[in-house]
Amino acid sequence: MKKFLIIMTLFIFSGVRAEKMDTTKLYSVTANAEKDIAAAVKQAKAENKHVLIQGGGNWCSWCLLFEKVVKNDFQMDSAICN
Repeated sequence: MKKFLIIMTLFIFSGVRAEKMDTTKLYSVTANAEKDIAAAVKQAKAENKHVLIQGGGNWCSWCLLFEKVVKNDFQMDSAICN
């Protein structure tokens, strides 16, 4: 009985956690990475800048967290996006 209660408690809390997860789609499944990278490199060369390539997936909780941290920190956001 004790094992059953522990399993049910974990199940309930995992459901609550899944409900609160962000369902934002950061990455397009139809994107052409090779074409996008080539365009970014071309633009960076023209502007004498560097290119930061972020790989990830919509399923990746660390990727979603990174996006949230960057967007909520003005210095990081401006350093990465400019």
